[in-house]
Amino acid sequence: MTSVSHPTYKAALLAPPFPRHCFTIVGYQTPEQVRAFFAGDRTLFDDIEEWLDDNLPEERSMSAQGDFYGSLHVAIPDFADAVTFKLAWGEVILG
Repeated sequence: MTSVSHPTYKAALLAPPFPRHCFTIVGYQTPEQVRAFFAGDRTLFDDIEEWLDDNLPEERSMSAQGDFYGSLHVAIPDFADAVTFKLAWGEVILG
């Protein structure tokens, strides 16, 4: 997984092989998540980025955190990898 700044992520979406499969995960889904996010504690985003590192390393995925809105943006170029991500994180993505 490649973690980049939000502007770099947006620019990458305009170049191949992105933006075929893009996801936005909202980090402020519960009061506990809000507190953890602003306290600098481990968050849902950390869990997702760790999963991406373990399961879709290097060029297989790209992520960027949008701190202002408390969101994590994930782009995955391969369809099978995107399905794997959806299966692992579907409830969070839809939350």
